[in-house]
Amino acid sequence: MTLATETKTAAAQPATGPLAGIRIVDLSAVLTGPFATHMLADHGAEVIKVEAPGGDITRHIGHAPAPGMSSVFQHLNRNKRGIVLDLKQARGREVLFKLIRTADALIFNMRPEAMARLGLSYAEVRAQNPEIVYCGIVGFGEAGPYAGKPAYDDVIQGLTGIPDLVARASGGEPRFIPMAAADRIVGLYAANALTMALLHRARTGQGTAVEVPMFEAMAHFVMVEHMFYRSFDPPLGPATNPRPLDKNCKPHRTRDGYLCLLPYTAEHWHAMFDILGRPDLHDDPRFAQTSGRINEVEDLYALLDARLPEKDTAEWVALLTEADIPAMPMNRIEDVLDDPHLKAVGFFQKTPDADGGAFIHMAVPYGWADWPRTPPQPAPRQAEHSVAVLREIGIEDSEIAELLAAGIVRDGARTEDA
Repeated sequence: MTLATETKTAAAQPATGPLAGIRIVDLSAVLTGPFATHMLADHGAEVIKVEAPGGDITRHIGHAPAPGMSSVFQHLNRNKRGIVLDLKQARGREVLFKLIRTADALIFNMRPEAMARLGLSYAEVRAQNPEIVYCGIVGFGEAGPYAGKPAYDDVIQGLTGIPDLVARASGGEPRFIPMAAADRIVGLYAANALTMALLHRARTGQGTAVEVPMFEAMAHFVMVEHMFYRSFDPPLGPATNPRPLDKNCKPHRTRDGYLCLLPYTAEHWHAMFDILGRPDLHDDPRFAQTSGRINEVEDLYALLDARLPEKDTAEWVALLTEADIPAMPMNRIEDVLDDPHLKAVGFFQKTPDADGGAFIHMAVPYGWADWPRTPPQPAPRQAEHSVAVLREIGIEDSEIAELLAAGIVRDGARTEDA
């Protein structure tokens, strides 16, 4: 069997960034885990995405010019290398163990019992690499009664009260917020946890297992805001922060559009009273303290709603900017793509792909003094780097050919024209 020769792709170029030199074996799929490793890959980590023969299902979300390369998949999996292994076969696990022995971390988001069935429990992985950071993203912590239950974004949003908050704020039916926010927020928790475990290992030489439960992480994220008076024992009042739940806490209509603003400090509100022609409110005892403004937020927002339609959005932005009050126009989603600030900082980057088209990536949102931003590298085609990675970990071509013939490994690398 002739093995495909991998074309030189940017994903195999030397990495730069604060995580350069870190190798992460990524068994995760769908959104949460891939978003975590997306953050790590963007900062120089070598992320090797291990897919089952069927591939990550996000490859097929929506239409795409190239099969299996949906926009969602490409945004979540850029800067990674991709291999396919059938881990249900013993030889597939043997190959994975060889890869794990070269790695700094392993991350997954399947249930722990599924990992155990594959022979990939922490004890089994640690036996192969005692210094490994073993990071599992699970639906629910193993110590609680929900342990082992399946979980996706909608389920976690519902359990953490987000649809209830939307209903209270809108006066309508409970609804999920229109994005997979729980998946991505938990992915950020996982990226932080894994990075901290790597720091611990660098200081002590000790690997560790890290559990990142979606429910607990998202509950932490939501309840920082909405435990509110229930944070105290005895409670000082109800749960939920009243400001974001007020019916007027929304973009405010102007004469020609909508304005998003947040007078927050006492100085902001006093300047706002002057701009609105209500200097009499300076001495109103209801608004003298932060606690009073929170309790009377409905009246404050009603004042904004009454006066803002008198001018165009641009006029209000100019006035409020002069007073140093945070205020900007409301963008539609389509407007974000043409936002002048994002254009000026090069946030959207059109990158040629291997199929003759282009894909619009988003720049890494952080700025590093010592690591200039580099162009994003395309997400891997399925099994694009299988042969190259197996060679790197010492597997001979004859054995690779056997693995390919048995369907344990797949080779998605392009063959060079003769």
